[in-house]
Amino acid sequence: MTSRRASQGLTLIELMIVVAIIGILASIAYPIYTNQVLSAQRTEAVVTLTDTAQRLERCYSQFSRYDHADCSVSDGDEIDSESGYYTVTVTVDDSTSFSLSAAPQTGRVKNDTTCGTYTLDHTGTRSQSGSGDPEDCW
Repeated sequence: MTSRRASQGLTLIELMIVVAIIGILASIAYPIYTNQVLSAQRTEAVVTLTDTAQRLERCYSQFSRYDHADCSVSDGDEIDSESGYYTVTVTVDDSTSFSLSAAPQTGRVKNDTTCGTYTLDHTGTRSQSGSGDPEDCW
């Protein structure tokens, strides 16, 4: 004779244990996932800043000044990062200096108070407006 218990399926206790395990796994995985997303967004800011600085350096190599009319990047330009998480603003102070800032776009980057707005200048000095360690942000 076949046992009735074997054919009834899961008990409520067994189902609650499965739900609890899924909840524990989700509570561990979600913060890791959000940190990885934020890290990818920060990397996009650094890549866009570095690319823009390289374009300005090529201009300086070619014309011996950052503010030449034929440069691909000029004072006041705003360059969006590839996915639009950051906007890089170009400030060419004079023919021999520039500064770049990458500001997170409202609603696109979630409350990044750790790094905030990134800045990079013609000497390669890197900084950020947030309270985080520069080595962690850059």
